[in-house]
Amino acid sequence: MSTTMDPLSQLPLHVISQVLEHLDTIQQLGVIILSHRVFYSALKDSPQSIASSILIRQVPRAVLPFSIALLKSTQINKRDVNALTQVLSNLEAAILVSTDTIASLSKLSLSDYAFLSRAYAAVDSLRTSMFEQIVPLINECGLNHSTTLSPDESFRLDRAFIRYQIMCNLFCYPPGVITSSHQDELQILRCRFFSVFSPWVNEQLVCVYAYLRRSVGDAFDQLGAHDVEWGQLPIQWGLDVNQTPRVQWFFKALSCPLDGSQDSTQSGPGRMWLQTHSEQSFFQSVWGPIDDNLWDRAYVIWDSQNITDSRLREISERLRHQPTSFPAYKRTWSKGDIRQSELQRADIYLVGGRGYWPQKSIDFTHVHGLTEEGKRWMTEKWRKESEYQKGKALGM
Repeated sequence: MSTTMDPLSQLPLHVISQVLEHLDTIQQLGVIILSHRVFYSALKDSPQSIASSILIRQVPRAVLPFSIALLKSTQINKRDVNALTQVLSNLEAAILVSTDTIASLSKLSLSDYAFLSRAYAAVDSLRTSMFEQIVPLINECGLNHSTTLSPDESFRLDRAFIRYQIMCNLFCYPPGVITSSHQDELQILRCRFFSVFSPWVNEQLVCVYAYLRRSVGDAFDQLGAHDVEWGQLPIQWGLDVNQTPRVQWFFKALSCPLDGSQDSTQSGPGRMWLQTHSEQSFFQSVWGPIDDNLWDRAYVIWDSQNITDSRLREISERLRHQPTSFPAYKRTWSKGDIRQSELQRADIYLVGGRGYWPQKSIDFTHVHGLTEEGKRWMTEKWRKESEYQKGKALGM
């Protein structure tokens, strides 16, 4: 009896490997090798070649040095000043000679490749989300940006997001982790982290930080506003979640650029930064108290080669003085609404309910764990409380 050979099994492994090398991410590789034994055999035959090819296709070459530095920043002892110094030295060298970065990929493990792929996928998602949020705002002020990012703009955002995480990995510690004897050495390294880049490149980092802070704050506000369990906690939702130790302190250091062609003094960010701060003192241009709107609109990200200096100055002033486009969610609630929601969610929690509670309406659709009797009891209780408050306000 004749048997039919599986067509895939008849292909040489090097051909299968070439197919795998064209996957978009390392994560897809894990799914593919489970679908057919020939894919697993090809990966086992040449894991480094396949993984490095996928990564090089996924991560732009100019971004790779920063991605590798991010990986290394997760693998060192933060108390080892020599190790921190080596991460920064390798990053600076790799920025100048990108071929060395490609060569270094051969030394990575599959788990390293998976980390790099996941990290860049996260950066890609954040970049897209930030651009979609901000581009309507900058267009209102006359920048007239297209609906897509240019390669240089994508690179600036990628670099800023990754540098932000590297900064956190290397220099942001819980209290008590670093002894006073290491503080001076670490301060030198902190300054070095920023001093090799120009002011506008360091402010690109500030811009992505403003976006991340805003996104986390919004998520926190949504939790505080609607989560039933939050309503019974002795924590005021109205507190400002941004009043934390200022990571932004790190952004103040400035010096000579190591920015690449994307951020030369004649680039869009370089010219925009210069025109924005041309009438300010040096130190005001580093950390100005009126620059929140500029960072919210990522003013040092965008290309602007075809815009005159005077027009850039005009646009920057409009960006700077626009009303905020990102009011905190809690500011859309009155104090009375906040208090009422907290009390209602506390009642729901105490009778066993959990889930999401909407604003200004009694809707148990997204609350679970309640009996119909419990719902009726609370509805009647809140009705009486509302009538009492109205009567009190009218002096009755």
